[in-house]
Amino acid sequence: MLRNDPPPGTQVRFTSVARKVAAREVATLVRPLQKYYEDRSDDQFVVRYRGKEITVAREEIEEASSTSTAS
Repeated sequence: MLRNDPPPGTQVRFTSVARKVAAREVATLVRPLQKYYEDRSDDQFVVRYRGKEITVAREEIEEASSTSTAS
Protein backbone atom coordinates (compact mmCIF):
# COMPACT_ATOMS: atom_id res chain seq x y z
CA MET A 1 0.00 0.00 0.00
CA LEU A 2 1.24 3.48 -0.83
CA ARG A 3 2.39 5.34 2.29
CA ASN A 4 1.91 9.09 2.75
CA ASP A 5 1.44 11.23 -0.35
CA PRO A 6 4.58 11.16 -2.51
CA PRO A 7 5.02 13.97 -5.07
CA PRO A 8 3.68 13.80 -8.64
CA GLY A 9 6.06 11.93 -10.92
CA THR A 10 6.81 9.24 -8.34
CA GLN A 11 7.01 5.76 -9.85
CA VAL A 12 4.48 3.39 -8.31
CA ARG A 13 3.96 -0.35 -8.67
CA PHE A 14 0.60 -2.12 -8.70
CA THR A 15 0.31 -4.54 -5.79
CA SER A 16 -2.63 -6.42 -7.30
CA VAL A 17 -4.63 -6.53 -10.50
CA ALA A 18 -6.27 -3.11 -10.86
CA ARG A 19 -8.32 -1.79 -13.77
CA LYS A 20 -7.05 -4.69 -15.93
CA VAL A 21 -3.43 -3.83 -15.13
CA ALA A 22 -1.32 -6.73 -13.90
CA ALA A 23 0.30 -6.72 -10.49
CA ARG A 24 3.94 -5.51 -10.48
CA GLU A 25 3.42 -3.20 -13.47
CA VAL A 26 4.85 0.31 -12.96
CA ALA A 27 3.01 3.62 -13.48
CA THR A 28 3.62 7.28 -12.68
CA LEU A 29 1.75 9.07 -9.91
CA VAL A 30 -0.14 12.10 -11.24
CA ARG A 31 -2.03 13.34 -8.16
CA PRO A 32 -4.32 12.37 -5.30
CA LEU A 33 -8.01 13.06 -5.94
CA GLN A 34 -8.08 15.19 -2.78
CA LYS A 35 -5.88 16.10 0.20
CA TYR A 36 -5.65 13.17 2.60
CA TYR A 37 -4.73 13.81 6.23
CA GLU A 38 -4.52 10.14 7.20
CA ASP A 39 -3.64 7.13 5.02
CA ARG A 40 -6.69 4.98 4.29
CA SER A 41 -6.72 2.00 1.95
CA ASP A 42 -9.57 3.45 -0.12
CA ASP A 43 -7.93 6.87 -0.80
CA GLN A 44 -7.99 7.54 -4.54
CA PHE A 45 -5.04 8.52 -6.77
CA VAL A 46 -4.65 9.23 -10.47
CA VAL A 47 -1.75 7.42 -12.13
CA ARG A 48 -0.48 7.44 -15.72
CA TYR A 49 -0.05 3.97 -17.18
CA ARG A 50 0.92 3.49 -20.82
CA GLY A 51 -0.19 7.01 -21.72
CA LYS A 52 -3.60 6.82 -20.05
CA GLU A 53 -4.68 8.25 -16.71
CA ILE A 54 -6.53 5.86 -14.42
CA THR A 55 -7.83 6.17 -10.87
CA VAL A 56 -6.73 3.58 -8.34
CA ALA A 57 -7.06 3.06 -4.59
CA ARG A 58 -4.09 3.55 -2.25
CA GLU A 59 -4.18 -0.18 -1.41
CA GLU A 60 -3.62 -1.09 -5.08
CA ILE A 61 -0.25 0.67 -5.39
CA GLU A 62 3.06 1.06 -3.59
CA GLU A 63 6.04 3.30 -4.20
CA ALA A 64 8.39 1.56 -6.63
CA SER A 65 11.94 1.16 -5.44
CA SER A 66 15.08 0.54 -7.42
CA THR A 67 15.52 -3.10 -8.37
CA SER A 68 19.30 -2.82 -8.71
CA THR A 69 21.40 -4.20 -5.89
CA ALA A 70 24.89 -3.25 -4.77
CA SER A 71 27.53 -6.00 -4.77
